[in-house]
Amino acid sequence: MAFTRLYRATLNPSYCRAIDWAATTIKATDGVYTGVSFYRNDTKKVWFEGTGHLLVAYHARANGTDPVEANKLLTTLETAQTSAPNTDGSGIVAASGDSLDTGQGDYYYAALHTGATAWYVIAAQGGNPFRL
Repeated sequence: MAFTRLYRATLNPSYCRAIDWAATTIKATDGVYTGVSFYRNDTKKVWFEGTGHLLVAYHARANGTDPVEANKLLTTLETAQTSAPNTDGSGIVAASGDSLDTGQGDYYYAALHTGATAWYVIAAQGGNPFRL
């Protein structure tokens, strides 16, 4: 998620506001899934790759309620791995449902997604690929 990329890359506190902005402005909830959406005009479904991005940012910052919020996101991704539409029990699908609008003329679907899976694995291990 571009909004938190500068913080994840530099760990510069002046970019921390991007984490809070993303967590509130593009917050999305779809049934048991809570995370972020790709686009603030369509927050009816959760974008799992972006949720992994936010989870990495929470782990990196680790202030105040960040550990609690990180745990919620991790639970969402773990639930998505086992029970999201079209899951295979191993990978993560792109979105909690079909037709999540990107605001760029494209959509994410509940289809297995390499990026979403990779960010889940990185985040679950407390990693930050911008700081390896």
